Amino acid sequence: EYANAGCLSNLSAAYWDQDDPYEMSGDHCFLAGGNTRLIKALCEGVPIFYGKTVNTIRYGNEGVEVIAGDQVFQADIALCTVPLGVLKKKAISFEPELPERKLAAIERMGFGLLNKVAMVFPHVFWGEDQDTFGCLNEYSHQRGEFFLFYCYHTVSGGPALVALVA
Repeated sequence: EYANAGCLSNLSAAYWDQDDPYEMSGDHCFLAGGNTRLIKALCEGVPIFYGKTVNTIRYGNEGVEVIAGDQVFQADIALCTVPLGVLKKKAISFEPELPERKLAAIERMGFGLLNKVAMVFPHVFWGEDQDTFGCLNEYSHQRGEFFLFYCYHTVSGGPALVALVA
């Protein structure tokens, strides 16, 4: 439930671990300086526009147009990675409309809420050799509250913890 930010009754028994066959082997790790370094390297030479709200995506055999207000961006292809809630609200108009099978999948799928709370402390009190640790709660009504902590002191340079709240 915690990792999926949803009640067990809403999770698929057949597909809850669908990503497991694709997981990378080896230890998990944090990138020194944070994930921004990886993002910057991947985006080098790629134009990025901030503060744009996409209204419409027109697509077809001739390419794609992404319309944000009065601006039109053209490309051969586009990868749309908006949150499921944006698709459910139909906040972006697709022209032509998405295929029925995709619309049905968007309608069927649900999502939970998973928040991260970043905390900075005067010193590392949880142990210098810890990357993560969990916390079990005695009370069921508080389940999912601060259940997993990521220790960021090795990557942030300071005594920081990031807690997950589902």
